[in-house]
Amino acid sequence: MVALAGLMAAGCGPPDHPLIAVYSTQGGEVRVRLRPCPGSAVTSVKVIRLGGEPSGKAAPPGLDYWLGAPPKPMKGEQDLDLSSLPADWRARQKGTGGLTAGRYTLRFTSGHRNSVDYRGETTFRPADLNKLGPGEVLTGGKVMSLKEFRKKADESC
Repeated sequence: MVALAGLMAAGCGPPDHPLIAVYSTQGGEVRVRLRPCPGSAVTSVKVIRLGGEPSGKAAPPGLDYWLGAPPKPMKGEQDLDLSSLPADWRARQKGTGGLTAGRYTLRFTSGHRNSVDYRGETTFRPADLNKLGPGEVLTGGKVMSLKEFRKKADESC
C-alpha cells in the first residue's frame, strides 16, 4: 500500500526516454532521428514551438506545431524532415515556413491501440544546430556522434 501511494505521489505515467536526436543537413534541412526501443514502434510524432511572446507582440512567423501519426506504426530507427509532415500521415499543422526562432520540443509516442508505453522527447533551438559538426546530433541538450546517440538510446531501453 505504501509503494502504491509513493507511485501515485510521483505522478506515474509513461516513462520518457532519450530516443530522439536532431541534426541539420549540409543544405540546412532540419531532420530528426527517432530510435524506438527494440520490439516497439513509433505511433505518433509532435513538434511544438515553446514559449510565448511578450505581451502585445505577435509570434514570429514559422511553424507553431505539427502533430502526426503514420498510417501504420513505424518500427526501427526512423529519419524525418521536420520542415513538413509526411504526405501519407494523419496530421494537423499550425504555421508555415519551417522551424524559426525559439525553442521546440519533439516527442514521439510508442504504444498500441489507445495506450502509450513510453515517450521519446527532446527540446532544442534551431540555432543550436548550426554548431554541430559533420556526423553530430543534438539530443537532450548535448552534442554527440550518431553512434553515441544510438548507444545511449539502446541503453535507456
